[in-house]
Amino acid sequence: MQVALANVIFPDERAREVDDEFFGALQESLKNDGLQVPLLVDKNYRIIDGRTRALAAWGLGWEEIEVQVADTYETMMESLKKAHVNDYVRARLTARRIWEIYSSSKPLMQEYINRIKTMNVTQKKRHRKASAIGRNPLPSCLGIGANTLQSVRMIYRTAEEDTGPLGDFCRSEVERIDTGEISVATSIHRFHDIGRRATGSTDIRTQRNVLGKVLIHLKSIDSALATLGPLSEEATAAEIDEWLNALYVSNTTLFRLRAALRKERESR
Repeated sequence: MQVALANVIFPDERAREVDDEFFGALQESLKNDGLQVPLLVDKNYRIIDGRTRALAAWGLGWEEIEVQVADTYETMMESLKKAHVNDYVRARLTARRIWEIYSSSKPLMQEYINRIKTMNVTQKKRHRKASAIGRNPLPSCLGIGANTLQSVRMIYRTAEEDTGPLGDFCRSEVERIDTGEISVATSIHRFHDIGRRATGSTDIRTQRNVLGKVLIHLKSIDSALATLGPLSEEATAAEIDEWLNALYVSNTTLFRLRAALRKERESR
């Protein structure tokens, strides 16, 4: 669909600028071959993907440009896949753009899921055979790993939604990521570390080690109490003292284990 370029809304872009060599090559391609992949826009003609193509066309003095309205999830994924075939385009994809594209895809993805739920078994089988997209197509369409998408989602969503210390940290990290100072991979390690401190949680390995010690101790308590045998009404003072001492030692050890776990949490 052709629309006036003046009606296309450009997104707020804080990513690094495209280098002159690529921009010039893109303009040369537009002059010689035209626009190969339409801009991907929402219903208000706000650009979801294709900002650089639109800028190149604007620089050439184009008054109209071909757009693809993302009215379904399938349409959006197909358009993204065509636009991100080029390795250079994939390499220039920033975390900010990944987050914006993902955010734009969420309503369409939910509509797609709801549509699938209304299908009967036969319709679902037919749809699965006919559909060109998989269960989680966005990473492959953009040429990124699923872990990269997950990391971007965690950091940017926390920056927008969390009002606590973890949110403050993510907002600071987002600024550094957007300027190219650090990568998402670098930030995600600190994100998990800050998250553990903010929630007071520990990693799985530490929890396993502590719980292992607790289980070993509980088994020794069971063994000791089994050796002592049940207390009868005729129990002597010495037998009662032995029982109380065993319970005291057990309780003290459990308190020490709890203190060790608390110290482990605070140190991480």
